Amino acid sequence: MYLAKTTLIKTFTPRLCRISLAIIAGIGLGACGMSSSKPAANTPAAKPVFTVVALRPAPEASEWITRYLDGVIPMAEKAGMKELHRFGVSRTLAGELKPTFTGMYWWPGNEAAQSVRQSDHYLKNLKPLRLQAWESYMSYDFDYAQLPAFTIDKTKNYTISVAWKKTPEGFDEYFAATQGLRERLGAKILWRNTPMAFESDNPTDTKPDLIALVEWPSTVEPDEYLAALYTDAYKTFVAEAFARVEWFELGE
Repeated sequence: MYLAKTTLIKTFTPRLCRISLAIIAGIGLGACGMSSSKPAANTPAAKPVFTVVALRPAPEASEWITRYLDGVIPMAEKAGMKELHRFGVSRTLAGELKPTFTGMYWWPGNEAAQSVRQSDHYLKNLKPLRLQAWESYMSYDFDYAQLPAFTIDKTKNYTISVAWKKTPEGFDEYFAATQGLRERLGAKILWRNTPMAFESDNPTDTKPDLIALVEWPSTVEPDEYLAALYTDAYKTFVAEAFARVEWFELGE
C-alpha cells in the first residue's frame, strides 16, 4: 500500500533521492519529495505533458545509474520538469513487465521534454548509459489538460494497468460488464487515457491503447477482482477485450 500522502513533504538524503527517482526516456529528476498533482504552469501558452514511467534497473547497474543521473538531472531541471508522484511497485498482478519503480511527472510542454530527449548531448553521451542502467523501461506521455485532478491517499491502495485492446468494441463490452464488480469492490478510476507518445528500448514493444490508475480500499480487492475475471461470468469479456495487459500494484 502506498504510504505517503501528496500533501506532505517526504524527506530524503540527496543520495537516496538521486537513486530512487530515476526518470526514463530522457527525463531527469524532479525535486525530492511529494508535490500536489497540479503544479502551476510557468508557460500558459504551452501544452503541458504528463509522463508516466515504469522501470526495472539492470543487475549490478548502480554505477551506470549514477553516471546517467549525474548527467540528466541538470538538463531536466533546467527544462522545467516537476515530479508529481513516485511509487515503488509491490507486485505484478498480470503481465511480464515486473517494474520496480513507477513515477509521474509534469513538463511545461512537449518542446521542453524533447529539448532533453532529443538533444545531441543526451543522444550521444547519456542514452548509452541509460541502456546500461535499466533492464527494462517504458515511458508514456499524455496531454496533461485531458487528465482530471487527483490525490494520493496513504490509507488506500493503487494499481496501474496498461492495456492493448483486442478490439474497441470488445473492450467497451468488458468495461460495461465489469462496472458493477468494480463498484462492489470499491474501485475508483482516478484516470484512464490513451498515451499520445510512447518510448521503450525494446524494439518489439508497441504503444498501448490505454493506461489507468485505480484506487482500491486495500490490497485485498485487486486480488478479488482478478479472481472474478477468470470466472464464467467475465472470462469471455476479458478474452474479447485484451490482446495484452500489464497490471501492477504500487507501494512505497
